[in-house]
Amino acid sequence: MNLRKFGGLKGSFLKIINEITELSRHYSSDLPISDELKNVISLTISEIGNSDFIVAVVGVIKRGKSTLLNALLETDVDILSMKVTPETARLSYLIYSEEQFAVIHHLDGNATEISFDKLPEYTSSYSGIFPKGKKEKVLNTKYAEIHYPNEYLQQGIILVDTPGVDDPEPARSEVTENFISDADAVIFMVDATEGGLKASELSFMMKRIINNKDKSKGIICVVNKINALRRHQRSQLQDVVDKTRETVLNKLGIEIPIYTIDALDALEGKRNHDEARYEKSLFIGFKEAIEKYLIRDKGIIKLRRVVTSFQYGYISNIIDRVQFDLSIKPENLVNLEKQLDDAELWLNNIKLEMDRHNRQFISIRNNLKIWIEKETKDEFTNQIYISEQNFRKIPSSVLRSVGNLKDRFSQKIKNTFIEIESNLNTSQIRIPQIVFDIKSPSVSLERYLSKEKMQVKKNPGASAIGGWVGGLIGFFTAGILTPVGAYLGYKIGRAFEGEAETREIEKFDVTGLTKEVNEINRNTSQSFISQVDLYFDAFESSIKSWFDSQEATIREKRTYIEKAKDSAEFYFNQKRKRLEEYLKSLKDIENKISLLMSELENNNAS
Repeated sequence: MNLRKFGGLKGSFLKIINEITELSRHYSSDLPISDELKNVISLTISEIGNSDFIVAVVGVIKRGKSTLLNALLETDVDILSMKVTPETARLSYLIYSEEQFAVIHHLDGNATEISFDKLPEYTSSYSGIFPKGKKEKVLNTKYAEIHYPNEYLQQGIILVDTPGVDDPEPARSEVTENFISDADAVIFMVDATEGGLKASELSFMMKRIINNKDKSKGIICVVNKINALRRHQRSQLQDVVDKTRETVLNKLGIEIPIYTIDALDALEGKRNHDEARYEKSLFIGFKEAIEKYLIRDKGIIKLRRVVTSFQYGYISNIIDRVQFDLSIKPENLVNLEKQLDDAELWLNNIKLEMDRHNRQFISIRNNLKIWIEKETKDEFTNQIYISEQNFRKIPSSVLRSVGNLKDRFSQKIKNTFIEIESNLNTSQIRIPQIVFDIKSPSVSLERYLSKEKMQVKKNPGASAIGGWVGGLIGFFTAGILTPVGAYLGYKIGRAFEGEAETREIEKFDVTGLTKEVNEINRNTSQSFISQVDLYFDAFESSIKSWFDSQEATIREKRTYIEKAKDSAEFYFNQKRKRLEEYLKSLKDIENKISLLMSELENNNAS
């Protein structure tokens, strides 16, 4: 799924929400909507409409941040400065708008709308030979909001251009660190021509991105300027990537995707319609990876949560209320007092049931993690035998074991969720589709295989024959001709022995391979556990929404039971027909949402 299709799904959900809003307004005389439910509609529309993805580009000066942003925007002119001096003195947001203008947010909380050509006075450096910035304006600027009519931004992307993380001016580095926490994804720029990740960059990543626990984001490392490498440097590019990945893993304990690109070639290749140059920049794969991460790991999760909450927090609530109103008949009025007492009892039971469920859910979740860790260890121990005899079978054995674990864990989690749903005695809880996205581990045997050349005699037993002959001569001559026998034995042995030949012998590093397989074991276990957490979070969110909807429904029922006392049979018969029409429309909308949710899940699984 790309950004355009994802935006289309959001638009479809918004259209349905607007439809049900109009429907609720039309039938408000028969079924008034509480302020609480009106707030649910407003909040849902706001969350879907304002669910833009914030992508921050971070890096020291001269890393090509502005060039990369211009390449993403695919404009014919530079929206952001691409000069090598530290031009960006204040952080800038790039937001879609039909009109081109900028808004400066000041330190005192005020904001000023300015024309596009005045932007450098507020955001560019005011030092140097030909400064573009105005000192008093730059110092009073918190950040700039750039509104621009651009197709890429229109698809729900907000790009953040930041000052350099190692810029000598503290104010510029500080503003970068403060705004990164709001990003959905952080693109960290590294210069290929300077040998990869620097110590200052690693320190910034550790202190200001990884340790920011209040926000959730993904780091995408970009090694830029690959086509500016000299011939001898190009052969070392993969070493730079491997070293960067290994450094981040060892120092920070995380694995991050790393892409090698050339932003300048991408920008100029696109502008000059030079497809060969654009493809050589490797920008296509990088851009697709950003979209895939934002949609799969951010957009779909958030949209699913918002729509699910709307289903159980509004639509199901209204349907229950309509059905309840339709079920009330005049002869039931005498029983309304008893129904009020029952409603209170139901509310207490729901709270007790939810408390019990929460305790059990935590226990089930923790036990399942322990089981996954043990099963993974047992699978690798029992199914993968490392020795010189089956050395070449190890990669396929590893892949087979990971596949076995996927099937086993998927079924286990699915059964666990079904059992939890069954214990709650409901079929209204959405069970997420369990599809583990575990990267297939790759084992390179060449790293552990070496070949040695050895000199081997053609007849290694020939010397023994010579010694035997010499011994016989010495024996039959009573030792007199022992020296002669020794010499003749030596000559005979050499004659039988022949010339030595060179043979190539393979040697396998079983210890090294065992260490790598053990590491794959640990990483695979952690990957499964991390994804299990995501599935449990999604399932728990659905359960909570279901509990909340049950409680809200009972509370609403209690309110309407009280109001029903004052209702007359004649009034009820009048509105009954309208309520049946309303219910039918609500059911139709509920089916539309279910179809869109299925489309969302299918796209996520693919």
